[in-house]
Amino acid sequence: MKRIEYDKIVAMQPVYIKGSGDCTQIIYENGNLHLTQRNIKTCITAMADYYCVNMQANRRVYGKTLNIANKVPYVFSDKRIMVQYKSRVPICKKDGASGYFDVHYFDGFVEEDGGGYILLKNGHKLKLEQKIESCKKYVNYGELLKYEKR
Repeated sequence: MKRIEYDKIVAMQPVYIKGSGDCTQIIYENGNLHLTQRNIKTCITAMADYYCVNMQANRRVYGKTLNIANKVPYVFSDKRIMVQYKSRVPICKKDGASGYFDVHYFDGFVEEDGGGYILLKNGHKLKLEQKIESCKKYVNYGELLKYEKR
């Protein structure tokens, strides 16, 4: 099993793998992909542990700063701010539908084949299962947190 390099992650998205179930695809800065058999919630919690971040405190403090309650970006460091986006339609109750991408590696939105995509600086496209306008709002929240004092 390959060790996950948390300091090089630019995006994580939940995927279904036949025979394995709910897994997570990790996209690194250099464009490499890594598939882990953990679900997205476990991966984001492990990333918070790596950066020594209390996720509840992060949500409370930055939620109050941005005046929002849901989909608060996770601020792991000055160079790692992860924003949520809806990446799939869940099949059952406990499935995670949200993926995460780093605001610093965000390159814009693209509309192709009647659907929206998030474009990353390393060339990867992340499929959106929500309107581009609503995702833009969360990207702006992440952009605002770049300038917050820590």
